[in-house]
Amino acid sequence: HLALAKSFQKVASHFDKSRILGLTATPRASKQRSLMEFFDVLVEPRTLKDLIEQKYLAPLVIKNIPINIQVNNSTKGGDFTEEDCAYAIQPYLAELAKAVKEHGAGRCSLIYLPLISISKEFTELLNGLGVKAAHVDGEMTEKQQAKIQLDLEKGDIECVCCSMLWTVGINVRPVNMICNLRLTSSWTLFVQICGRGTRTYDPAKHGVKGTKWGLKHECVLLDPLWNCENHSL
Repeated sequence: HLALAKSFQKVASHFDKSRILGLTATPRASKQRSLMEFFDVLVEPRTLKDLIEQKYLAPLVIKNIPINIQVNNSTKGGDFTEEDCAYAIQPYLAELAKAVKEHGAGRCSLIYLPLISISKEFTELLNGLGVKAAHVDGEMTEKQQAKIQLDLEKGDIECVCCSMLWTVGINVRPVNMICNLRLTSSWTLFVQICGRGTRTYDPAKHGVKGTKWGLKHECVLLDPLWNCENHSL
């Protein structure tokens, strides 16, 4: 989905005699451009629905929360700014933390927030409610991040809060609840976030030693900002 970027195009032009195969879980380019500007043939795609029905991915259960949060301003490359999102949700953080506790009981959860400072604040609120939560950000060492990931995979903590750090390139298979508190107009970003919870998980096959998490039956998308409806998930 980044094939139209100038940096990738520069590399591709260097290997102008090569055949290039593109694979992505989010087959849309930014700015409404078509990936077929670069690729010649489109292999028949498999949708999220297809892969769930074929049991390659875990089913998704969408839960909305009746909290009226309005984010009116935007624009950073056409998306909502982190500051606007943070300003909109900050008055509701305590209420949202209670909702995470209610719907996330017994679940392995990832919470996405607009700013590192808001993620830290939300983590404190969850711990104050008796939810074992941790925060991760890019200022931490890889060793610190790996420790938090292992704690989550084992069930020593119940959820991890972050801003954008664990959006791509992370695979925690037991995750069976995603709460996205970072409003986005980007379909690609939203699907990447949801994708953190779509892996199937059987502790006998995938579990780390001593894990407390059982077999995953589905992933709950806790969606107080109605992202699922906006992006027709």
